[in-house]
Amino acid sequence: MDQDITAILDGIKQSVEAVGRSGREEIHLDNIFFRTDASSLDVPLDSNLLKSREDLEILLDAFDISYYDLETSNIFTNDTEVESGVVAFLTQPAELGPNGLRIDMTVVVAAADVTNELPQTVLTSQLFLRTLAEQLEVSPGSVTFNVAYAYVLWDDAEQLVEFEIEIPR
Repeated sequence: MDQDITAILDGIKQSVEAVGRSGREEIHLDNIFFRTDASSLDVPLDSNLLKSREDLEILLDAFDISYYDLETSNIFTNDTEVESGVVAFLTQPAELGPNGLRIDMTVVVAAADVTNELPQTVLTSQLFLRTLAEQLEVSPGSVTFNVAYAYVLWDDAEQLVEFEIEIPR
């Protein structure tokens, strides 16, 4: 991976702030996606590893991976207590990579606070794929994130631009 995950998340935040639409409490941007490489764990700067491990335990308790099939796509819907905007985890059929069989994952996120929630969601998802791959004895591949509604709260915005609107009298 050319960029670390913190740089990717900072770029997403800058994009939301620069071209996102203004709301009452946030600036938001629809339909963003990005990819990380789970083969080497890249911990986002604003994430909490302990909280991600707790979330991972909840996910592993909720998902029965004994039914996992390496030859087909698998969908894990997130109706757990994990507080994230994640709707589902989807894994693609295992592919032959440079280090043997590997699995990739797509994470569908309904809405995410780019500053406060998304780093945690990224770390938990990477840990989930790595754990799944370890239990299936394959290599973890990439994690693609599809975020339907990414937002930055006004209080967390760093690149505020003030606009003055003159109202004709």
